[in-house]
Amino acid sequence: GFYDLAHALYASLLATSAEQHRWRLGVARCNLIDGNYHDAAALAQSVPDSAPCAAEARGILGLSLLKQGNASEAEALFRKAIEMHPQSAMWLVNLGAALLASGRNDDAVTARRAAFELDGAAHHAVGAFKYLGDQLSALGQHAEAERVFRSGLRERSDPDVHRTYSDVLMRLGDLPAAHEHYEFRWL
Repeated sequence: GFYDLAHALYASLLATSAEQHRWRLGVARCNLIDGNYHDAAALAQSVPDSAPCAAEARGILGLSLLKQGNASEAEALFRKAIEMHPQSAMWLVNLGAALLASGRNDDAVTARRAAFELDGAAHHAVGAFKYLGDQLSALGQHAEAERVFRSGLRERSDPDVHRTYSDVLMRLGDLPAAHEHYEFRWL
């Protein structure tokens, strides 16, 4: 449907104007979605550091490598993307994923807390609260996870987050609120 049309459009634009790095990244994003990580990486790698969209290119390359199991190189690329665009909560969220994949839970929580703070200022546009809340819950830090979910859900509702939030509330013993958030996903 719409995705196939977008992929075809990006590919057409790329074929007619290869110097347009944004079109390369559009095709790279489509390749990521399709699971073509090698192709996504090649397109992202072709964008020079001097391009206006270089931070996004480094992030896409990092995602490609992370999906292929290379957390340490992905971490370095996410750090490069953050250095290029320090106000991006998205690259901090992904840095947290790379750190988590490397078994560095405390560092991952730190990165995701930073993403949560940046994203909160942008009305949770990236949804960093989902990742931080999930990770805190998995680490057994349910009270802090509850605060993070509550804060994020005030501005951005998400049925999957309501379900996870209901699990946290149940663990904290607030069964009526847990039921309410569990039921939200069906509305």
